[in-house]
Amino acid sequence: MAKRANDKDNEAICYQQIALIQEKVNGDNHEKAIEYLQKFLELGIENNNKENQREAHKMLADIYSRNG
Repeated sequence: MAKRANDKDNEAICYQQIALIQEKVNGDNHEKAIEYLQKFLELGIENNNKENQREAHKMLADIYSRNG
């Protein structure tokens, strides 16, 4: 709905939440979570939302560090 409404901030938050769900559901396979976090980051950059950019970078770093 956020995408249809062109609400980029809420769309970004949705991608963040989907990434968290994917990480929990898929266990060792974090590829989907990483894909959604990349979208979260891209929207943060597009909207110049520094807080979302920081959070996306942090979450991506956490996933990569947990998985070598």
